[in-house]
Amino acid sequence: MEAYELRSVLGDWQQGTGRPADRLTRAVQDAVDDGRLAVGTRLPAERPLAEALQVSRGLVARVYGRLREQGVVHTRHGSGTVVGSAEDRTRSANRLAADGLSAAVAGGALDGIDLRIAAWDADEAVVADLYVPSTEQLRAAARDSSGYWPLGHPWLRRAIAEHATRQGLPTDPEQVLVTAGAQQAVDVLLTALLVPGDPVLVEEVSWPGLTELLTLRHLRASIVPETAVDPVALLRALRERRADVAFLIPSHHNPTGTVLPAHVRRQVVEAAAEGGVLLIDDLTFHELWIDEPPPAPLAAIVPELADSVVSVGSLSKLVWGGVRVGWIRAEPALLPQLVRIKTALDLGMSLSPQLAAAEILGRIEPMLVRRRGWLRERRDVLVEALHTGLPDWRFTPPAGGMSMWVDLGGVSGDVVAAAAAAHRVLVPPARACSTSGRDLDRIRLTLSRPPDELREAVRRLALAWDDVRGGRLPRVGMPIG
Repeated sequence: MEAYELRSVLGDWQQGTGRPADRLTRAVQDAVDDGRLAVGTRLPAERPLAEALQVSRGLVARVYGRLREQGVVHTRHGSGTVVGSAEDRTRSANRLAADGLSAAVAGGALDGIDLRIAAWDADEAVVADLYVPSTEQLRAAARDSSGYWPLGHPWLRRAIAEHATRQGLPTDPEQVLVTAGAQQAVDVLLTALLVPGDPVLVEEVSWPGLTELLTLRHLRASIVPETAVDPVALLRALRERRADVAFLIPSHHNPTGTVLPAHVRRQVVEAAAEGGVLLIDDLTFHELWIDEPPPAPLAAIVPELADSVVSVGSLSKLVWGGVRVGWIRAEPALLPQLVRIKTALDLGMSLSPQLAAAEILGRIEPMLVRRRGWLRERRDVLVEALHTGLPDWRFTPPAGGMSMWVDLGGVSGDVVAAAAAAHRVLVPPARACSTSGRDLDRIRLTLSRPPDELREAVRRLALAWDDVRGGRLPRVGMPIG
């Protein structure tokens, strides 16, 4: 494509918010998204494009660099700069999320405040809630058994069923498959129900680990707008069966914190049943409400259509990330298909953590009350600090969950995350949560850190914001770890 052709495709790209490099980057992204720039299109070299757009060559070089970091384009010797595929962008987003997750999980080497992981620290209050089975209990649980429980130990399956029933989702132990956390639960479902190349209906913005799983299993993201923003688009996609499986987080969405109203939940379940789509309802944050409990899980909204929904839960967000126990709640007819994959992965979990999880579930309510109190305090502290220190940023205080989704008003999330890292506060840009791999003008903040740490984080973020507005920018694409 010649420079004058690309100029025509981009139209009046200088309109809008943000600095020129931000606006030009978004204009190219939008042209790729809506098909005006097809995959494989060779873009003009930096100098002729700069002349055609009447900007500096350095600005074009920065924009091309950002687009390469995002996977929107790639540059090969002898081929120039070429528009990449959706898979390229997803892989780029996955690398960003994986780099941040790896650094945060590794721990010990970070000199600053880490807001990338929505998870509790193992402080004394958390540790006090943990449980170690006695020798007598271990003997009783292991009696007359080979030690393999592919579906999960019966004690834990019963405890999960009772817990789900208390949530308003009547469940029988025969509907439960125990997994090593919610991430494995989603992986088992995707692997069992789909084959490489199949689409999965996902929201435009979702849980960062989702795109990693899709890439790992060679599945395609069929993207709809955020459900809480545009439920009509989701309902249409479900009725048209654009995919056999859809993944949703209706309760305290990660990262936006939104809650899907009960009447929309009913419409979603009915549309899925009409289209023959299986819904995966991620209940990981369902019980971490702040203001009021969310509506019932999807499988309980329309009981006669419950076979259109599988539910996923976990203790890792409710208790602590070190409790790697999750579950799938599904109709019994589906479990043999799922347990075949689970058995191939690990033959089932070890006994001791399953017994510990069963004990914790039996007395989890006081723990959840305490967690909700922590979230309420930290949300309010973060809201006040942002209103005071960063009045330009826009957000809706979440009704629950562990994330706050912040609108940067057109400024690149990658740029702000890199500037924040220079002030020793680490945040994931929205691209880590984008199922299309786009660099959005958003960042995700976590509510899981202590109040004083959140206040200090906002103070540093305000310094980073001043740098961005003043043009003192770090290199875009610097590792967020």
